[in-house]
Amino acid sequence: IRNAERAVQLDHYDAAAYVLMSNIYAAAGLQEEAENIECMRIKNAAWKQPGSSSWVVESGNVNKFVVGDTTHPLSRQIYVKLQDLELKLSQQGYSPNLHWVSQNLSVQSKTVLLCQHSEKLAIACAIINTPEGKDIRIMKNMRVCGDCHAATSLL
Repeated sequence: IRNAERAVQLDHYDAAAYVLMSNIYAAAGLQEEAENIECMRIKNAAWKQPGSSSWVVESGNVNKFVVGDTTHPLSRQIYVKLQDLELKLSQQGYSPNLHWVSQNLSVQSKTVLLCQHSEKLAIACAIINTPEGKDIRIMKNMRVCGDCHAATSLL
């Protein structure tokens, strides 16, 4: 934590250090401290861009997604497919691992957020647009969260 605090001191406009500190506190069960860090980040105007995007290429078309994305032309069908996939996953014993959401949100909000991760949106899009039996390759610009990894393994 000292290193993250020092990073904030060096550049209080850099959102990465705030996010790191907030995640560390949240993972340790120190929710109030995590919220204080988030308030500091906002007060210091350390804005963060949605960091994690996923994309899938089909027939030469690049389909890119961020968490909760609704800009894709097939968004309605993608979200319907996501609901279908969630049902199939739950039948296999999957339940969202809420520990991967560090924000202080309700269980329902955390569940919705996890279900709308960019990887899952890209998978649903690929399933809609890819003929059965063809490989699907989802690409990321960051690491995959543990919940998405577990869901993808079952899919």
